Amino acid sequence: KDMMAADIKKAKSMNPDVIIASMHWGIENVTTESKEQRELAQWLIDQGVDHVIGGHPHMIQPSTRLKDAQGKEHYVVYSLGNYVSNMQKPNNKIGLTVTLKLQKVTDKGKSKTELIDVKEEKTYCSFPALSGIGNYRVIPASTPDSLLTAAERTARVGSLQKDPVSDKVEKKPVVVTKPTVSGLAIRWTTKNKEEQNNGRYERYCKDLC
Repeated sequence: KDMMAADIKKAKSMNPDVIIASMHWGIENVTTESKEQRELAQWLIDQGVDHVIGGHPHMIQPSTRLKDAQGKEHYVVYSLGNYVSNMQKPNNKIGLTVTLKLQKVTDKGKSKTELIDVKEEKTYCSFPALSGIGNYRVIPASTPDSLLTAAERTARVGSLQKDPVSDKVEKKPVVVTKPTVSGLAIRWTTKNKEEQNNGRYERYCKDLC
């Protein structure tokens, strides 16, 4: 928290119109936020962050409004889910786009930025086998059926019409069993899996660096 507090203080010193924290947090494959996420979100708001956008759990988690000490509301979404993903669970194929409408108002030489409106829209990730175009694509929920293949229409309905309520039991985070390289971390479950991932990981880091 000391590092986050220092970052927030530095951001505030630049006199920004708004501060939005992008958080990598939460437990994977869980559709409800954890107690730690809720507490940290409120702490961020209390420190002066205006809004919080979260990710990492690979599933959409709830959005809410939190109040600061002055009673002002701030938007928080705990997880945007997945946009492009090869994960196979229905809830892993769903993402959430968020549009914040902000308005800057100046009064007596002092300006403030207010949150006017929030729009949320679910998205569905289509696989090459469904789209027939040899690539992944992100499909907003508002996309007309006429622009989708028959397989995509069926898959999208099966995913988007379900409320993401898979696993509400809070799980312990997976422990990183290898040191990070260039800011990346790989998680392994078995020795064979470790060997497979290690090869891919080394090639990826070589290309990246």
